Amino acid sequence: MNLTSLTLFFPFLFFFSCLNPEKNLIYISGEAQGTTYSIKFISRNTSDYSGPVDSIFRIIDNSLSTYKENSIISRVNNNDTTVILDEHFIAVFKRGIEISELTGGLFDPTVMPLFLLWKFDKDNEALFSVPGSALIDSVLAFTGYKKIHISNNKIIKDDPRLKIDFSGIAQGYTVDLLARYLKSERITDYMIELGGEVGASGKNEKGEYWRIGIDDPIAEPGSRKIFTAISLSDKSLATSGVYRKYHEINGKRYSHIIDPKTGYGVYHNLLSASVIADDCTTADALATALIVMGEKGAEEFLRQSNHVQGLLIFTTTENQIKTFATESLKVWFVNSGK
Repeated sequence: MNLTSLTLFFPFLFFFSCLNPEKNLIYISGEAQGTTYSIKFISRNTSDYSGPVDSIFRIIDNSLSTYKENSIISRVNNNDTTVILDEHFIAVFKRGIEISELTGGLFDPTVMPLFLLWKFDKDNEALFSVPGSALIDSVLAFTGYKKIHISNNKIIKDDPRLKIDFSGIAQGYTVDLLARYLKSERITDYMIELGGEVGASGKNEKGEYWRIGIDDPIAEPGSRKIFTAISLSDKSLATSGVYRKYHEINGKRYSHIIDPKTGYGVYHNLLSASVIADDCTTADALATALIVMGEKGAEEFLRQSNHVQGLLIFTTTENQIKTFATESLKVWFVNSGK
């Protein structure tokens, strides 16, 4: 999804209520990976499992955080030849490359040099600048997912200037990892949300499918409004959009989501793309790729896909809000008419 830093776990909140003598609804929330998270699950005991959750965030941080100096990905980006890849880096890298192939390179984990070139820095917006086309072309010359691979648990680069960023897939992977842990504890009714990426299983405390809201992409800046809601169970949902993270200079908007083909931030009439898939890793990466594709390309991709469902929110030439949803997704809408 949009670029976010991977940071350490922060203090959490803990809540549980009795559903019956044998089951409890437990809720924990906090901050991780530069965003917020919430986890709800139904358990036969009162443990919140915050210790293992904390450990999972820390493990991913140490592997995939570009904001952590000694993480595996930072060492890879700095061409440390002694670094050995762990299972999480390898899993995310391999799935990222598969999504790159599936989308014709419109999802690409090697766009980090372009992101750095544009100086997208959420902590210092004043650094943002629009680079010249010649400079963008010079960086495009050494980016590209086909210029990097794994051999003997080490990264091999065609060009040492190439750098990796998993921000468009890491949160989805973390959701999957958390879900895997809960299942190992025999918890089958849960909802995990991390930075807008969601994994859900079973039913909520009311015996209903989990209801997940999708943000209205034209809500007033600084406010949140739900565009529609989807019932979710045994699936994952990820949403990407250009409606929050962008810079505007001289009336032109520059999105933080970069087109790997052109080197420019995308900003077009496709405002939001939501993907439902069996796993959140896939949903996360594909949602980002759909935004790069634009309305027509994303719609065509979803029509041809047999494995994912999607919802697109876009504007027409008359500045009206329209949607496209795959047929199999429509039955999951909580609110009709979307």
